[in-house]
Parts: sequence; C-alpha cells; structure tokens
Amino acid sequence: MEEERLTNGSQAPGGERMDTAQKSLSEALRLSFRLLSFFMIFVLVLFFFTGLSQVQTNERGIKLLFGRIQGKQGRQILNEGLAWSLPEPIGRVETIPTDERRVAINDFWFHETPEEAGKKLSERRVSAEGLRPGWDGALLTGDRALVHMKLTCAYRIGFRGNKPDDGAIIDNRSNVIDADDVVRSAVCNAAIRVAATLTVDSILTSAKMAGDKATGVKEKSVEDAFALAVKKIGQARLDKMKSGIWIVAVKVDNRTPPLAARAAFDDVGKARQEEDTFKSDAISEAREILQQAAGDSWKVLVDNPAGAARSDKIPLLKKYALAREDNNKVAAEKLLDEINMVLVSDETTGDADALIEEAKRYNDSIRRRVESRAKRFNELIDKYRAKPKLMTSRLWLDVEEEIFNSPGIVKHFLTPGKKFILKINQDQEIVRKNRWRKFQTKTGEKKGAKKNRRPSEPR
Repeated sequence: MEEERLTNGSQAPGGERMDTAQKSLSEALRLSFRLLSFFMIFVLVLFFFTGLSQVQTNERGIKLLFGRIQGKQGRQILNEGLAWSLPEPIGRVETIPTDERRVAINDFWFHETPEEAGKKLSERRVSAEGLRPGWDGALLTGDRALVHMKLTCAYRIGFRGNKPDDGAIIDNRSNVIDADDVVRSAVCNAAIRVAATLTVDSILTSAKMAGDKATGVKEKSVEDAFALAVKKIGQARLDKMKSGIWIVAVKVDNRTPPLAARAAFDDVGKARQEEDTFKSDAISEAREILQQAAGDSWKVLVDNPAGAARSDKIPLLKKYALAREDNNKVAAEKLLDEINMVLVSDETTGDADALIEEAKRYNDSIRRRVESRAKRFNELIDKYRAKPKLMTSRLWLDVEEEIFNSPGIVKHFLTPGKKFILKINQDQEIVRKNRWRKFQTKTGEKKGAKKNRRPSEPR
C-alpha cells in the first residue's frame, strides 16, 4: 500500500517540477561543456600560434625540437620571413644575428679612472708604483719590452671567408655560447702571440707596413701590420674551434709604451721623422740633378734615387758596368751603342745635351784641322820630293815669318859690333796691348757660342 502511495505521488504536480529542473540542469551542463570545448580548442589554437616567429633581414633562424636542430642537411637554416615550430618547451625557432658586431678589447690597457680617461696620455700622471698586476694590462714584446694597447674587433656570425655560410651558423649554434667572449679570447691570444715575435719599435710604428715572416702576413696594406697579423691568427683559432665566426677587421685604437718611457720613445720618433725628411730632400735633390743632367733619359740610364725599382728592367748604365765586370766585350759594346742612342734622342736634354753638342763641335773642329793639315801635306809632298832642300828652306822661312809676325812676340834689333844688354822685364805697354787683344778674342768666342747654343741648352 505504501509503494502504491509513493508511485502515485510521483505523478503529482510536484513530480512534474522535478523533471523540468533536471532537464534545465542537463541543458546547462551540455552548454557549459560545449563552451569549455570551444575554449579549449581556442586555447589550443593559440598555443600552436605561439610557435610562430619572425626572422629579420639581418638574422637567420634554426628550428629546434627538444633542443635538437630540425631539418635535412642543407635545409636547416631559415631565411627572412615567418617561421613556425612546436611551441616551447617542446620546440622553438632560435634566431642568430648575422650583422656586423663589435667588441672592445681593453685587456692590454692600464687601469684608468673616468677622470683620467678624458685626459691626453701626455697629461697623465706617472704612477710611482709602476704597473700593478691585476689592474694594468700590457703586451710583452719579443725584445722584452711592454706595450699598452686598445683593440676593437668587428666580426660576423654565420660567415666563412667573408661569405654567408649555413654550415657556419650550425657550427656557431652547436659550439658557441657567448660570441663576444669567444672573439675576445681569440683576439687576446693572437695579440699575445704576435707581440712576442716583434720588437716594441715595430709594434709602435707598424702602421702602413708590410707583414713579416714571423707573423705569416704577406700582403701589403694601409692597414696596421700588427692588426693584420692578429686578425690572421685569431681567425685561425676561431676556425679550429668551429665557431662559425668571421673576423671582419681588427683595429688598434690606441697604443703606447709605458707612461714612464713615453718621452724617450717620442724623442726616437722625432729623430725618425727628421731622418725621413732628410731622405726625402736628398731624393728630390737627386732627381733634380738627374733631370738637369739628362732630362727624362735618366730614368732609362740609372737607378731610382728612392731605391724602389721602377720596373723589372735593369738600367742601361748598370748593365754596362756588369758587362765590363764580367769582361763581356761584345755585350758591353752593344750596351754602349744603346746608351749612345738614348743620349742622342730627343728626350735627352739638360747638361748632357750641352756636353754632347760641345763634343760634336770639338770633334768637327779637330776633324777640319786634321783634314786641312792632311790636304796641306799632300800639296807639299810632291814639291818636297822634287826639290827637298829648296822646299825645306822655304818652309823654315815661312815658320820664321809666322813667329816674328805673332803679336805676342817682342823683337829686338841688334847693331853688329856693338855691346848688347838684354833686359828681363818686358815693355809694359806691349804687355797691356797683348792682354787687351786676348780679352777681345775670348769675348768674341763667348758671344759666338751663345749664338750657336740650342734652345734646350742650359745657360
């Protein structure tokens, strides 16, 4: 009876209200579940979107999964643009900067306060304590001297041989944690090695010098030879550790000997500048003398006064001297002909040209005199053969007449049978007339030489 009563009671109006509540609760739960599902899907989508990264122009990207580099060989590097990977902590896209970076290296400079840094080195106060280990840095040179130096190193990641290289980026990601520290260590090590092979003087004056055998630098450059050697050795160290870093340049910002020795080094520098000035003046004067002596032809005949070879050709005068030393007469005569051809060319001017012209005139005058005497001899030889005594007496008379008619001869006429007294002193009137005649003759010769001088002949 009780059960029937309860069953009938469930169909009462109160039971209808319970069914409605259950339905409302069920719909609410169903709606909440749908909203939660949509929210979870939205969160999951957002989670996947966090794996998106932007690779900039001056960057390269690497996709990682649980710390490992993903992708096939040769396709592991992501270029500029959007890149996606599984979000952290599962994966991520790591970007590596490839633009030029700089690191200042002051490990070999002495300690200085901010106030001292603004002063010139000549205004610094020399410490009575000398160098303080742990505070003051310095390089030890090959001649056991000290040099303070500031360096700046410019480098790029992901380059090999100054060209972008994907393998270099992989090497850098795998082997380098802090690029600045690695570069600083390599450059410091290289600077210590290079300084140990050079003298303090060569380090302080190494700008615009060619490298030497000790550092292995062979190229010539306006760049500092010390910096070139540091760059070469530092790059070799970075390549050995597979850092993927390329050193663009190493620059010496400042260098100085210890402050206590700066005055002595300055004196040496001034003396060297004076020496260079004297050398430059001497070279200029030598070139002027050579130009004045032979014009542009001196460049073919003699060595360069500066000592530097103008070309691979040996000057003609040096070739001629070498041929004479080797006793090679054939080569010497051939070279002498070449030298004469140069001397008579239009490029030969100056004193050499004047001397050549004077020699030509003298040669012509001697030839004319000899030809005249030969002609006179040929005219007289037949007459002499016909009547030798008569011809001899006539020739003696001609010679006596020429002697007595000479203006410089003083004649004395003697009276036969009378005592003759000879005075040593000449008549001064005759001496003055003879001097005046000689002066007029020389003046006339000089005027004639000026008229016959070529335009290029120096006065």
